[in-house]
Amino acid sequence: MLDIDALEMLQILVPMFESDSESKIFGEPDLQELNLYKPVPVIKGDLDVLQNAGLASVRYFRDDTVIKLTPLAFREHYNLKKAYPVDALLKLVLEVYDQQSIPGSMFSISMPDDPETYLMSIQPYWQLQERKLATITQSGNKLQVFLTEEGVTLAMKHHPLSPQSTPPASVNFNNCGIGNAFANSSNITINNTTNNGISIEELKNIINSNCTNTTDHAEATKLANSLENGNISKGCLEKFSDLIAKHSWLSGAVAQALLRKTLE
Repeated sequence: MLDIDALEMLQILVPMFESDSESKIFGEPDLQELNLYKPVPVIKGDLDVLQNAGLASVRYFRDDTVIKLTPLAFREHYNLKKAYPVDALLKLVLEVYDQQSIPGSMFSISMPDDPETYLMSIQPYWQLQERKLATITQSGNKLQVFLTEEGVTLAMKHHPLSPQSTPPASVNFNNCGIGNAFANSSNITINNTTNNGISIEELKNIINSNCTNTTDHAEATKLANSLENGNISKGCLEKFSDLIAKHSWLSGAVAQALLRKTLE
């Protein structure tokens, strides 16, 4: 099974190759530049994952690394980038939102071991991440999908329970969307329960119950106060993105609080 880092590595490498038969030589500094957030050993580990999946051929020398991508890598890169119907993209956003809006819950997908099936299965969620509507993290054999501020705003605008909802046809994703029936729909954990959200006081109680780290508690409380004061403009949640990513329960609670603010 591919992991998220290896998948991102595939997305970085493919545009650098002009054909599926060309090999490229990367020195240690070149490998480091491929991903500024990962040390070289991890990058090499990602390359090994691609090689084991039949997506690349990798040869390591003392100072250099030779990489050759296979035709399968180019095909899967194309599949990950192709466009999908807008209505299906919006449907997925709403499904993630409904699950994320339940305090303590998250939208998770159990992924298959077969690399090709894995790539095909992740395509819809990759499209959300490409469009800054969601972020994807991995824990064992599960992917967890979290809507970004833009994703939550989009979901609230078109949610059937929202007074501000508009028909899906009005959504414009620059002609890009997400695909038809999802390949591994039987493995998607979805809860379609919806409600009227939670109050800011309830959000603070959840923070008090779940956040024991003093610094994180202070930051989470600051986030709750911002929502209470009506500071939900674009960019409000972005400065708290690291905190939300660190505490998975917080994203659902914040989404619930935003829903309540929208319905008030």
